[in-house]
Amino acid sequence: MIIGLWIIHVVYGENPKILKMHYSPYIIIILLSLLPSMMMAAYNYDQSLISSLYEQRDIYYYMLYFLLHRMNVRPKFLEKLILYISIIYLLFYLLQYIMYPRIIFDVSIKESRDTLRIALPGAGFALVNYFLCLHKAFRSKYWSLLLINILTFIVFILLGGRQVVFMLIFVTILYVLLSKYVRSKLFIIILGVLGVVSLFFAFENIFLSLVHDTQKTQQAGTENIRLIGINYLLHNAFPNNISYIFGNGTPNINSPYGQFMHILKESKGIFISDIGMFGVYVYYGAFFVIASFAIIFKTFSLKIRKDRIYLKYYFITVLQATMTGIGFIQSDFIVLYCILLYLMDKSVAKKGVALNFHTYTYNKSNKLLGTLPLKSR
Repeated sequence: MIIGLWIIHVVYGENPKILKMHYSPYIIIILLSLLPSMMMAAYNYDQSLISSLYEQRDIYYYMLYFLLHRMNVRPKFLEKLILYISIIYLLFYLLQYIMYPRIIFDVSIKESRDTLRIALPGAGFALVNYFLCLHKAFRSKYWSLLLINILTFIVFILLGGRQVVFMLIFVTILYVLLSKYVRSKLFIIILGVLGVVSLFFAFENIFLSLVHDTQKTQQAGTENIRLIGINYLLHNAFPNNISYIFGNGTPNINSPYGQFMHILKESKGIFISDIGMFGVYVYYGAFFVIASFAIIFKTFSLKIRKDRIYLKYYFITVLQATMTGIGFIQSDFIVLYCILLYLMDKSVAKKGVALNFHTYTYNKSNKLLGTLPLKSR
């Protein structure tokens, strides 16, 4: 569909002035890394190229990055889209949580850590919107946006993911300490602590389960299931030295490769989705992983407009998620990343207005999704 839209726009659309695409080299490397990984799946496991082409379909969504540049989509439209998708996600999650055990959405639901872990797509959008609303609230004094943040925090508590909850608290504190929009930092931190304490008592069982799981993981040491999985795959999932470079490709359940991965899930409890970027490495090799990290660190190094500094705070959570998640090969996160990378390109500051974590300043005339301090590009 993305390719079709791109072709239609090339044939019938106008030729927009395309800004520098800072991430294009890395995305091209990601897309090119698919070919050798397909070859590895065919050579090592007799998996057909057609099967591999189908199984790796999520990765094709990276082409959305180029389509957005071709269509020259307005950044404000994309920010509104993020806002609306996140609100829909939060409402749908709470609806499913309240209505359980009645199933409303065809998604995985697991009872764990004294809560329901509902695998509803859209969590990434909600997390980005958290930092968007946080930044807009302090920058433009739209304090009502913090209500969305409170709702987001509650949903992430209900999700039962301790890394997400702790990172959300950590990056929020980091924003308060570094932001020049926050005048009374101590007061805000105290207010935030009181808010977290209130939520703790409201969801005490969930928090205690999160702490208990963390203690169990620390006591287990090397027996942590993620470390077991990484160690096992490192010694058993690569049939030859070349596959250590190019990966093994995406498995198809009908191939010997797919059967091997299925047995790992059933007999050893090893899930690619639980071992972070190493799981990506097993599928697509070293070049894919290097390009993924390059995208993250490129985001930190670019100097961008002060109204979109929230993008950098979100990518702090992306960096942390590489240890436990595989967002770089999941379609919903890939779509989100492409939107955010496009926004980064659109937000690169002109010479003389260098903007980063420490240099942006307050401008009370700017409003949420309203008039921007620089001419929209």
